[in-house]
Amino acid sequence: MYETLLNNKVNFVPKVFQGEIKEFSVLIETNSHLDGMMIRHTRLPYGAKVSKVKRHSNEFVPHKDSILMAGDELTITTDSGFVSEVKKHLDGLNK
Repeated sequence: MYETLLNNKVNFVPKVFQGEIKEFSVLIETNSHLDGMMIRHTRLPYGAKVSKVKRHSNEFVPHKDSILMAGDELTITTDSGFVSEVKKHLDGLNK
């Protein structure tokens, strides 16, 4: 029984795909795990992407080797059903 429960928890994939794209912003905190991290290492879940980075007064479309810096404002694009999960993931890295 416990093995089944553990297997269900480990292999859980949310079934909240809604087919609508949403964007939200995240500000990178000083000395967080995201400060100095390459975008490829953020490992955003559920197909989420960093679609834009605003640094000071400039904006750019990042690539996977772009390095994030404290004060950057990230625009994240994902399906509306996964917004809360992606925010939770980023909040964990932004500490």
